[in-house]
Amino acid sequence: MDNASKALIIAGAVLIAVMLVSVGVMIYQQASGVIGQGQSSMDALEVQMANQIYTQYIGNAKNRNACAQLIDTAAQQISAGAEHTVELKTVKVPSRTAGATTSTESNATVKTADDMRNLARGVRAESNYTYKIEVSKTDTSGYYTELTITGTKG
Repeated sequence: MDNASKALIIAGAVLIAVMLVSVGVMIYQQASGVIGQGQSSMDALEVQMANQIYTQYIGNAKNRNACAQLIDTAAQQISAGAEHTVELKTVKVPSRTAGATTSTESNATVKTADDMRNLARGVRAESNYTYKIEVSKTDTSGYYTELTITGTKG
């Protein structure tokens, strides 16, 4: 009889231990779900903040100052070695190299900071253009990778 009561006590202790481990696993799974949701929210906020520097320039009928500021911002991001930068696809946008007295219309994808500076120089020199700026490409995370600038003369 003495052995039977000891066996019941051991069985009860094992049962309690199994229940404690089960509760621990359940708490861990719930906590990891909350952490995962928090990480997703942080990633989305990071994308939004990175895109915000360009979002203010997006739209129709932008003047030359707004367009030039966008181009300067993109060039600064490249020069600073920012993790997420954009390329600028241009359609009929004036561009002017340093020292030039006339602008030529650019229909290209501008990727370097120097080319962007030439583009900004041409945009500032030509007052008779308005610009449509739109997001043309994003990566899988949602970061802007290409903006299209379309110039309209007149």
